[in-house]
Amino acid sequence: MYSMQRQGWFRYLEFIILDSLILALVFGFSYATYFKVPFFPPSRDVIGISINILTLIFFESIVFRVHHNLLGRDTLKEFFICLEEIALLVVMLVFYYFAARDDLDQTRRVIQFFAVFGFIAVFAFHEFWKFLLRHVFKIRMFNKLLLIVTDTSSFDAVMRKIRLYGEDRYSIVGMVLTDTDEYFGKEYEGVRVLARKNSLAEDIQDRWVDDVFIFTRPDDGLPEKTMAELSAMGITTHTYINMQIERSAELFVEKFCGTMVVTENIRRANVAGLMVKRAMDILGAIVGLFFTAIITIIIGPMIFIADPGPIFFSQVRIGQNGKKFLMFKFRSMYKDAEERKKQLMEKNEIKGNMFKMENDPRIIGSGPDGTRHGIGWFIRKTSIDEFPQFWNILIGEMSLVGTRPPTVDEWEHYELHHRARMSFRPGLTGMWQVSGRSDITDFETVVNLDMEYIDNWTILEDIRIILKTVAMIFTGSGAK
Repeated sequence: MYSMQRQGWFRYLEFIILDSLILALVFGFSYATYFKVPFFPPSRDVIGISINILTLIFFESIVFRVHHNLLGRDTLKEFFICLEEIALLVVMLVFYYFAARDDLDQTRRVIQFFAVFGFIAVFAFHEFWKFLLRHVFKIRMFNKLLLIVTDTSSFDAVMRKIRLYGEDRYSIVGMVLTDTDEYFGKEYEGVRVLARKNSLAEDIQDRWVDDVFIFTRPDDGLPEKTMAELSAMGITTHTYINMQIERSAELFVEKFCGTMVVTENIRRANVAGLMVKRAMDILGAIVGLFFTAIITIIIGPMIFIADPGPIFFSQVRIGQNGKKFLMFKFRSMYKDAEERKKQLMEKNEIKGNMFKMENDPRIIGSGPDGTRHGIGWFIRKTSIDEFPQFWNILIGEMSLVGTRPPTVDEWEHYELHHRARMSFRPGLTGMWQVSGRSDITDFETVVNLDMEYIDNWTILEDIRIILKTVAMIFTGSGAK
């Protein structure tokens, strides 16, 4: 009987459980020490605090993926990831005490103590447990014995994958080389060749093998007879799906319309992460719309006086997967800006499907040559013009963080590879905005930044971009 491998956060369940217990104990001890209450037997407060920590660390582990690829990290990377894990947990604790308990001042020292000793405890535990998995538990009976079937040209690739993703589950018992029998009974790159391609089942009949990993070229797999013999022996086989693709896509097997299919996409989203992202969008939009109302009262009359007309500017933009929506901004340009854009195209300072001028005469109060700094320049420099987009975020057309939503005329000139950036919901801010947008002069750079964001998206990355965007707004950097 075969039990499927644990995937995602469930793969690191033991780390999540032990992290939760360790951090709950550290915080409970910190709380008991500071407030001079019993740690053992624990008081009601200590028990309540410990349960809260258990809940928070489970939430953090599942949603923010702090344990992702844990066994593939070296010590330096582990150090910084643990630092990030504790920092995020401290932020959640501060928010919890501020919003729910109203005793943040009294527990500030406890949180500080917990941050230091919690980090030391988690980092030490991760390194110690990984050492046990790699050097102690690996030789225990509960580790599955894995036989590798590969060819000499694929050997390095399959060993990298096993070291990265399987060394906590499998011990390599030997291998089969499908392109040569020269090494049969000998070692190849430190791994003993136990069997030959055409007599595999017979060669391993007197050896115990739990799983067989077949990682070969499409034309060099095992004969159908051999596969049937392995199945008859009760051995689980895992066959690498080699589709000979040279693009950065994710492949996974699923049931579709009643049939088993191989699904391909540039990125498979984490459902829990998307739910948290949407919750962040709604919360952020509500707060943002509150400030938008205040800004409207102050900025609205100034815009109208400088150039009588609408306070808000609306424009059709292209959203996720080509869906059109009406995006809102505070109007920073004269009413005829779109018509004048056609006359200024030869002065476009960015290469590709975007338009940008440092001294844009269409900006309200900029003067004929675009060099004056009026109200239009101010609201663009401070990014105040973007605030009405919180409405687009609230109704789900945009997100706090995402890709830049193109205009219709930009979209119509897209090449094939440009469309991939629109597979993600467009954002109020994103990689382009926090990567020195005013210094970018090539649309392909924008595309590359957006694709980098999609490929590496996590909730933590969204939070980092939001914090960096806020810092840029207050310092006035990145916008002209």
